[in-house]
Amino acid sequence: MKRLTLTFAGSLVALTASVSASYADKLTLYCSAQEDWCQLMARSFEDATGIDVNMTRKSSGETFAQIRAEASNPKGDVWWGGTGDPHLQAAEEGLTMEYLSPMRNQLHDWAIAQA
Repeated sequence: MKRLTLTFAGSLVALTASVSASYADKLTLYCSAQEDWCQLMARSFEDATGIDVNMTRKSSGETFAQIRAEASNPKGDVWWGGTGDPHLQAAEEGLTMEYLSPMRNQLHDWAIAQA
């Protein structure tokens, strides 16, 4: 299983760009946003790519604990949404990978500075 991709904020475009249908037929999404956003993201991604999404909705802290527990055998592909501190801790511990969107240059300067 691929190492978990770190995303603080995302969009359907970013998720679509990060997973290619040529090598993936399903995506495991850990979602720490509101349930309705998580469901919408999963359905929209499936519709846009044809890739099945297995979405689990948990708080940021619960997801961080799960990712830490799975460190030797990661199960997830994308962690989307939630508060910043658990994402930063996971990155600091080497549990997640940085993701740079090909759409990054379309962001405002202030957003690029934070990305």
